[in-house]
Amino acid sequence: MTISLGILTLSNDLIWKNEFASPAIGQSVMITIGGSVHVHTDPLNGGREIVLGTQFKNNALYGYFTRSQIQTISEYERNGTTVELVYEDQSFNVKVKAGGIDVEPLLAKAGQGVDDYYSGNVTLIEV
Repeated sequence: MTISLGILTLSNDLIWKNEFASPAIGQSVMITIGGSVHVHTDPLNGGREIVLGTQFKNNALYGYFTRSQIQTISEYERNGTTVELVYEDQSFNVKVKAGGIDVEPLLAKAGQGVDDYYSGNVTLIEV
């Protein structure tokens, strides 16, 4: 499995945490005066949140971000850059949600290096 975000190749163990909770369609439901229900459904053209993150399971970490990846993702956020997210065989144009970087270093120490690992979530918005 390949996961990339813009110029970054991310850990292939990251998971799309809300893949099925964030709908790809929009619906409007209307009840007529006579009590009939009409449901109109259309695909969404953006606006869906995509949360990529790490997961702890059985005392093991699945997926990670490096400090340099977080710095680049933070730059995408600051600049409002639209980038391509490739997740498995799917591709989306996304922006990093404002305040959507919620990560912490795996090892607490002063002076994190660019190759140090971080766990947490990055929230993206499909555009």
